[in-house]
Amino acid sequence: MTSEASPFRALAGADEPKPNFFIVGAPKCGTTSLHEYLQHHPDVYMPYYKEPHFFGSDLDGSRFRQFRDKPEKYLKLFRDVRGEKRIGESSPWYLASERAACEIHEFNPQAKIIIMLRNPVDMMYSMWSQFRYSGNEQIEDFEEALAAEAERRAGKRIRRAAHCITGLYYRRMTRFAEQVERYYDVFGKDQVMVIIFDDFRADTPGVYRAVLDFLGLDTSVKVDFGVRNPNKEVRLAWLQKLIVSTGFSLMLLKDRLTYLATTSRLMPYSYRTRAVEGVISAYTRYERRSPLLPETHQRLAAEAAEEIDALSALLNRDLSHWYKPSSDRPRPASAGSPTAATRKSKRRRQFIVRAISILVTVALLAVLVGEVKWDEFDQLLGRVPALSWAGALLAYLALNLFRALRFRVLLDKDNTPWRLLAPITLYHNFLVRALPFKLGELSYIALLRSRLNYSMEEGLSSLFGARILELLIIVMVFAAGVLTTAEALAAQHDQLLFVIIVTFLLSVCALYFGGAIIRALRGALLPPLRRLAGRKRDLVTIIETRSLHLAGELDRIRQPRLFLTALFISCFTYSSSFLTNYILLRALGVTLDLSGMIAIISIGMFASAFPLNVSGFGVVEVAWRFGLVQFAGWNESDATATGFLLHGFQLFAAAAYGLAGHLMIHLSPRMPTSQDEDPPAN
Repeated sequence: MTSEASPFRALAGADEPKPNFFIVGAPKCGTTSLHEYLQHHPDVYMPYYKEPHFFGSDLDGSRFRQFRDKPEKYLKLFRDVRGEKRIGESSPWYLASERAACEIHEFNPQAKIIIMLRNPVDMMYSMWSQFRYSGNEQIEDFEEALAAEAERRAGKRIRRAAHCITGLYYRRMTRFAEQVERYYDVFGKDQVMVIIFDDFRADTPGVYRAVLDFLGLDTSVKVDFGVRNPNKEVRLAWLQKLIVSTGFSLMLLKDRLTYLATTSRLMPYSYRTRAVEGVISAYTRYERRSPLLPETHQRLAAEAAEEIDALSALLNRDLSHWYKPSSDRPRPASAGSPTAATRKSKRRRQFIVRAISILVTVALLAVLVGEVKWDEFDQLLGRVPALSWAGALLAYLALNLFRALRFRVLLDKDNTPWRLLAPITLYHNFLVRALPFKLGELSYIALLRSRLNYSMEEGLSSLFGARILELLIIVMVFAAGVLTTAEALAAQHDQLLFVIIVTFLLSVCALYFGGAIIRALRGALLPPLRRLAGRKRDLVTIIETRSLHLAGELDRIRQPRLFLTALFISCFTYSSSFLTNYILLRALGVTLDLSGMIAIISIGMFASAFPLNVSGFGVVEVAWRFGLVQFAGWNESDATATGFLLHGFQLFAAAAYGLAGHLMIHLSPRMPTSQDEDPPAN
């Protein structure tokens, strides 16, 4: 223990608000995530500035000296406390320090201690990667950096700008057993909570509730468990090397900016923090870390086996899976995984569908190209004035912005950044039109996952909901247009409108309650299907799986506010798409009334959903040709040429806006991805 004259004991009597719990480490074990999750609890105060390292007087590095012997500067971090029950502080190097536990105890003997640990090999590799980003590590090879530990103890191979020299002793900082035991001895086990990163990653909400219970707080508070501290790389590595070669530490600059954001009164808190995050994002790009070679991982894990066993005994928990070869680890049964025969059958079906799609597309294009008088195509283009082209482009942009807005509603996340979602929608729209076999649809899910850290389920749900709503609007409006245009049905105009409205309302209800309806049908139809199938139940299994998946997707949009808002926005997506084509058709000389235009345009829009084609080629032109011949009385040659023109315009507009979206995506700072190794994967 420290002496009676300890400055930490003297500080304990100060009147200012002071922390009463500490997240003491270890680094790269989820401490940043937990710190930020706790920030959102109304009964917890966590300063924006993380890692002051006021305690731990034996820690070596310029970063650890910023608050040392400056108690007034340290307490300033907590001056915005407004009666919160718990005041916390997170400094992950306290765990590695031999003095921090006693110093914290001198400061507050009743303090609660939270320790977070992970597989030591993963932690070392993650720490090395973090140090390369921050400029603390000069060795570009992980194994070489580990081998250099002895030289570094002698003061060699340490960068002049290194801000955390203690952290460069990678193996020493993973002596978890003695580090945890030190806190047990000083505070007692009742005041110490140890969290294993595997648990935190697998069940973040559950571990978070356990932390709140440990701190004596309300466990019902909801938090967005997003990624908080992913793997990072510098955007301009050459610039970083130039700066750190002068002995200047970029990490210290970041710390000082963050401290100003925490304590300054010159501008609102949100502006201060955004300014700092803007500087950091300009310097940073988020990329998944290259995996450590399996043989290297296994060798290092075997070296750490004795230390891991000691920790297992201390925590009374088996952690041997951290060093056992993967072949020795128990694996969960993969009952739901597809067999080789199933995968082969699926590939065969995909091949057949794609072959048919190619044949249909080639056959349709061969017929259509022969119908067009290409020597007159220039005259057709000349009919459209520049103002009409511009108006159609603006309407097409509005269409995609409304689609982005609908995605935002269906994702049901108020914090979805528009600056990323709008470009993602533009780029996705282009890929949907350009890539064959609906492969472009996957781009939306992939971009949400990589850029916004949204799960595959969230992407699929919002995409599925958007497509269903769009198709519903098109079909209903098309039916209204056709039925009101047909002369033979003119006498039943009012009755038909009533039927269409009732059908639309029933369809909306069926969509809203779709999950429950599908499950009811599944329960009624599957038993007789199984009896009919006998031993050949592959098709029944596919139907059962697909129906459950479809029901689950429909359940996701069964929220009144969300559903009605998305349906309302879908009316605007249809209107924008209609306006795009209406402008061009009017410019080309189509003079039908509104119901006739609705019929023609809806046919063209509906054709893009037809499954057996390659990117809509052939099918879309046939749809325009059919509509113009049937409802506008055009000859087949002009109608087909107009179909090519309208489809070509859509492709051009999608490519132009898609390129803009692609550039905006890559110029915007990316949100951390759930594929990164450090944060919890929730």
